[in-house]
Amino acid sequence: MTLYDIKHIQEARPIHTVILLLTGILSLVSCVGGIIAIFWNAFAPSEINMLGLHVSTGHVGVAFAALGVISMFLVSRSVLKNLSVLGKIKDAD
Repeated sequence: MTLYDIKHIQEARPIHTVILLLTGILSLVSCVGGIIAIFWNAFAPSEINMLGLHVSTGHVGVAFAALGVISMFLVSRSVLKNLSVLGKIKDAD
């Protein structure tokens, strides 16, 4: 079991909160826009290649919603990894 030093995690909390809030809002807008596009039957060939993930669909709404979900997942995973790294930093005290 690894014990984490909370000092560095607390210092990074404000920026992590801002990152997660902004990404959450943008992802929510993307998902809602995708749902609206699905209801409007917006058909067009759409492909998304983002950080190794590939989504190919004939419906714009599905691609738009997938973009929101994928971006929120990747940012959340990155923030959690960063918290783990920050917690492992030992003070020189």
